[in-house]
Amino acid sequence: MHPHLVINTLEINFLPKVVMKTLTCREITDLQTGDPLWTQWKILQTRVASELSIFGPEWFSIWNQTHGATGRWSGRLRLLTVTDANGMLRGLTVLSEQKHAGIGIKASAGYFQPWRGILADLEFESEVGQAIGEFVARGKWLLCQIGPFRQSSVATQSFIASLKSHNAAVVTKSSAQLAVCHSPDTWDAYKKDILGGKFFRKTGNYERRMNREGRTEIEHLRRPNREQTKKLIDDLSHIEQHSWLMTSKRGKTRFTKPVAQRFWSRLIDDVLSPQDQIDAWVIHFDGRPVSFCLTLTSLPARYVIANQFDEQVAEYRTGSTLYRMMVEEGIERGVRTFDFGDGGIEYKKLWGAEYVDTVDTLLVASHPLTSRILPLAYSARQWLQSRRSLKSYGGIASETIKPQPNALTASTFGTESTELSRPTIEDSLLESANELIELCHSVREQSSRIAEKCASGK
Repeated sequence: MHPHLVINTLEINFLPKVVMKTLTCREITDLQTGDPLWTQWKILQTRVASELSIFGPEWFSIWNQTHGATGRWSGRLRLLTVTDANGMLRGLTVLSEQKHAGIGIKASAGYFQPWRGILADLEFESEVGQAIGEFVARGKWLLCQIGPFRQSSVATQSFIASLKSHNAAVVTKSSAQLAVCHSPDTWDAYKKDILGGKFFRKTGNYERRMNREGRTEIEHLRRPNREQTKKLIDDLSHIEQHSWLMTSKRGKTRFTKPVAQRFWSRLIDDVLSPQDQIDAWVIHFDGRPVSFCLTLTSLPARYVIANQFDEQVAEYRTGSTLYRMMVEEGIERGVRTFDFGDGGIEYKKLWGAEYVDTVDTLLVASHPLTSRILPLAYSARQWLQSRRSLKSYGGIASETIKPQPNALTASTFGTESTELSRPTIEDSLLESANELIELCHSVREQSSRIAEKCASGK
């Protein structure tokens, strides 16, 4: 018997138009290279939506050995796998565990961009989402964080619907709009229909000015070797350290911290470069790196992971130069969807991007007690945050407010908005939040005692 731990199994029958689909969802730990499931996962990559084929077992294994082993993460992956009656893998999602105030909660694993979601065979998307949703709903989990994922995904929609149909509590922790450009088939058509002649000439003017005022070299890295990867990571880190990221409270570097450098070095060398999925453009000005654009390509999609510039060259609008090269090369290679991520829509609109979807992160509680407390606890957090924001701007809150429960809260508790004084709302919501924390501590202690008894054979 293989040493994997099968935590739980749930068998679900689906009756579509013609044939019966019997799917089984399992929670599995300790996936290793060479394991039969690893091989099945590689096969599944060929049956998912083409833009998701980048997410193989290596992606998550490397993440788990770097980011997943630091900070709040436990370094232990858990897979929710969905197989058919013949044992063929039809879908999965990858989880790990985070510690918050000493409490362990399950959370989607993997790098946060492009996103974390459900991998599903195209012929079983809805069924896979429903199977995973039912497994989580019946698992009586205290708390689980899912995402970020694209809201439009068929598997995701089925997953959320399944959770709600089983009375699991679902609240949106964060939501961002996703900017995507669907390009024409040729670069000439893109220049004419999307960029327009005026904007295209303007970007060229910035590049020519930069060439006049210094020695400019633009390097395109595709399929880099290990030596080139090391230099690339060094260049990206150098640029970030001379960018606005270092002076802004909102700034978060991608390539400066040692754990991030290990993650990207291994991912590029072992996975992305051999599969021709990594492209980077770097501008060197007078011998030093000053601007970059890094992308992942999983045809017909290209993900813009990061672009940044040294503040000393801001006047040259280097991002426009790199975007132009990135888009032109992508179209020639067969890219038809450019995923620019979230935020900065006004600039991205110039490159044909529109908000076409949302990327959400959810908190889910399926335990009978936490499923009732979670919406209130999260409302407490949001309300207190808004109150602090109001104070920071010198605003004066009304003596009474009307809490507006979201659809889940209203349907779960059958409540309607009522007028309460501020102290009453604050006290009741904080009490609910504290109750949730105490409950989690209690369950954790009980689980530890049960584990000790099992270990002692009692």
